[in-house]
Formats: sequence, structure tokens, C-alpha cells
Amino acid sequence: MTDPYYQNRNQFIPSQAVLNDWLNTKKSNHPSKPGLFETVKYTEDAIWTFISLLVEIAALSLTFYGGYQSYLKSHNFSSAFIGPIIVVVLFVFFDVMGIMFHSSERSQKTLIRSQIVFTHNPLVLANLYKKLELYSGKQFLGVMALIVSAILKILAVTILSPVHGRAAVPLILIMSLFYLVVIYVHIYHSGYFLAARRVSKKMKKEWDNWFDINQRGLPTPLNVQSVNSVIFSSPQAMPNGNSFQMGFQTITFIGRQQDSAGAVSFNYQLDSLGCMWDSDVVPLYSAFGPGHFQSALLEACVQLQLSQLGIIVGGGPAAPAPQVAPVAATPISPATTSGS
Repeated sequence: MTDPYYQNRNQFIPSQAVLNDWLNTKKSNHPSKPGLFETVKYTEDAIWTFISLLVEIAALSLTFYGGYQSYLKSHNFSSAFIGPIIVVVLFVFFDVMGIMFHSSERSQKTLIRSQIVFTHNPLVLANLYKKLELYSGKQFLGVMALIVSAILKILAVTILSPVHGRAAVPLILIMSLFYLVVIYVHIYHSGYFLAARRVSKKMKKEWDNWFDINQRGLPTPLNVQSVNSVIFSSPQAMPNGNSFQMGFQTITFIGRQQDSAGAVSFNYQLDSLGCMWDSDVVPLYSAFGPGHFQSALLEACVQLQLSQLGIIVGGGPAAPAPQVAPVAATPISPATTSGS
């Protein structure tokens, strides 16, 4: 899945529910990319998921083939097929549960990474890193479920195989090797692929509905009717003058302050017409050289993205709340301009 994630992005914006689901897809985890609205390595995840699916289909086929061979010998349908069917249902169940449990906290960890970008308090920052690195109980249960599923598949194939005793040892070893790979794929690829497919389908469905409603001239909450804004301060003035526009984002100088100690800060407003993707953030802050302004702008970009998820930042971890009220929309053309 690559840009564009959906069409008419300056007119249409997915619901917050879909934007929150987007947090579960694979991110770059690069410190300069918030990872809130992006999906990376989709093709790689799709290929690995397809490979694991072939192994799963092979296990299903061998299980039912073993049941069929047993039926040819005993001519008893119940004893030959009921057992394999139950085993198949069980290992599919454990596969699904494993992927779901292991991926259940990805969105929360994506939010934690975004908080790290604008957190300066050393104690809070240390706590965020601790949460990020924590291997939760749900993730552990997910891995255990995938292991149980693999054991069931290996047992089913081995028991129903015509090869028994010592001759079955190579088969068990080969199956174990295959399923170690499958467990790895389910943890690091399948869950991300399924999340990306789910988000893509939801976005397309909402866009189709939005397009149909707009064709009929009816109102819809998925219309971009205003810009999202966030105000930020920098001890360094914007190098490119008092205003800067790139794509559907605009930076505007709104004032200068000086405290009692004589320290000067420059205040700016960052506006985004429609959802601000990570592919917007990178070129926007890269347009400015390294320095205090670039750092402040990156933090503002993350805070604006969080506001589009219905999250506000207030001196620590983000908490659900409405962001700064949007201001009236003004047409923004997708071109890069700068000026004073």
C-alpha cells in the first residue's frame, strides 16, 4: 500500500475510527517520522503472508489426506474425518487468536512513539521508552496460541501419516522447522498485512460512500470543511519568512514574545487541509535546515496528527479530548510556495 491511500484528500477525510485503525499497520519507526498515518513494507508483508498460507494449506491437505487414507482402511467416516475436522477447527482458531492477541497493542505503541517526539521531561521520556519496550501479557498469549496451533498441526500430520516410529522423526523435524517460520511470519508480517488490508478496504468503502453522497449533493461528515490547526512556538524564527506552504499544509507567523529574562520566542500556526499523512510531514520539516525551528515544527506536526485522531497533548501523555477548534477552510493548492 503506497500513496495515495485515498483520493480527493483535500475534500475527503476518513472517519476517526478508520484513522485509528491505521495505527495498527506497519510503520517505519524512524525518529523523524511519527508513523501515525503511513503504511510501509506492504508488499513484503503480503509475500510472506502468502508463503505462510501455502504452508497452512499444505497442513490442511495432509491432515484431510490422512483422514481419507484412514477411511479407505476402516470405511468408518466418523472415526476417519471427525477427528481431523476438530483439529483443523482448533488450529485455525489458535492461529486467529494468536495474530489478534499479538497485534492488539500495536496502535497504543504507535501512539507512544509519537509522544516520544514531543516529550522533553526525562522521567516521562524514560517511562514512555519502558512502555514501548515492554512485552505485554497479550503479546505473550498471542505467541503461545501460535505455538499451540503449530503443535496441533504437527501432531495431526504425524499421526495421520502412514509413516510411524523412528521413520516419522524426519517428518516431525521438517514440520517443526516449517512452523517456526510460520510463527515468525504471523508475528512480523501476517498481522501487519491483515491490518493494512482492513484499513484499505474501510477507506475505500468510506470514500465510495462519500463520493456517492457528494454526487447527490447531500452533506456528509467525511467532507473536509475546515483546516485543522495547531499553534507552536520556537526560539528560532522560521528561516523562510513569515509564511510557508507545501501541499495542503501551511505555516503562518502569528506573533513574537519576550519573557522577563529577555528570551524571545516566535509563535506560528500550522494548518492542514485534510488528513496530514507522514508523507506530508517529512518534506515539510525537511524544507528547513536542522535547528530549533525544525524540531518545533516536527513536534507540531505530530500534535496536529494526534488532533485528527481526537487526541490532545497537554504537558505529558496524550489523552482523549477535542483539539483546537478548526478555523474556516481556505483553498490550498497542492503546490510548494514560500514567502514573507
